[in-house]
Amino acid sequence: MASPKKSVKTVSVEATTLYMLAAAHHGVRTQIEAALKQFDLTPIQYTVLSVIEHKPGLSSAALARRFYVSPQNMGQLLTLLEQRGLLTRAENPENRRLLIVNLTEEGRSIQALGAIQMQAVERAALKNVPADSIDAFRDTLSIVVNTLRS
Repeated sequence: MASPKKSVKTVSVEATTLYMLAAAHHGVRTQIEAALKQFDLTPIQYTVLSVIEHKPGLSSAALARRFYVSPQNMGQLLTLLEQRGLLTRAENPENRRLLIVNLTEEGRSIQALGAIQMQAVERAALKNVPADSIDAFRDTLSIVVNTLRS
């Protein structure tokens, strides 16, 4: 006896959650790139500065894990930001193999100016979303991000 066929709901690719998430990402990324151009920063460079601002003292290895890149790639990115005077790297006194990353005054200033631009991009992207839905949307995205990081 043949096994019963499971009913599979077919949906156009445009209606899948991942497609919509990717489309939103690409649209927002375009806006973010334009907003950060005046600071000569890429989105990942700005995001790294923001993470360091909110979690000072992270190691470059921890940053690499957080951004799903190799330690070598993160090292190159941090070198560029360090050469621009936006951050410093120093040996961790407890483990000299780890480099601790902190922002300079210039790095904090650029990050703060970028944050203003990011708030404007977010307001524009969410302007048609009902206010009472935004917190639930953020909660859902947080769950997805945490799931992917685990």
